[in-house]
Amino acid sequence: MESERIPVQEMVKNACSISYVSEKLGVSRPTLYKYMELYDAGETSKIPPKARSFLSYVTEARRSEEDVILYFIKKDSEPEEPEPSPTIETRLLSEPGRVMIMFPGANPEDVVVRILVDFGGERRQIAEYRPDPGTMFVTIDRLVSGQKFYYEVASPGSGRSSGIIPFEIQK
Repeated sequence: MESERIPVQEMVKNACSISYVSEKLGVSRPTLYKYMELYDAGETSKIPPKARSFLSYVTEARRSEEDVILYFIKKDSEPEEPEPSPTIETRLLSEPGRVMIMFPGANPEDVVVRILVDFGGERRQIAEYRPDPGTMFVTIDRLVSGQKFYYEVASPGSGRSSGIIPFEIQK
């Protein structure tokens, strides 16, 4: 017979108070309850890393109040790693003399495509494009063949970016 899984909320309450945990995680009690429901439902990707890490810790083994306090003391003394910003998926299509940069998962109304080039040992922006309304691509056809360029697709409203990606125009 399979043992029944104990809900994370029960495990947290057995170890310490919900108020203490929500304070240490910097979230409200209702938000913490929501995270615990998501955790039990297996939807851990919807939980911020700091809360997900704690919930994983508390479910690994039976934890005491002292364990939880030591956990937060240790975490508070560690430098906080920045959360990675979500990326925009892109695709580059090229033919001689022109490229098409596509960004199917981004909101085209909030997208900027920046073209950069190395200049004097420094990467500089030389152009900026916005897609035509309703399109999820830009076409660029006035770049020098054989030159190394870089592009970035950014969504200022959402803070998402493709990162800086190198490309060359075919001859």
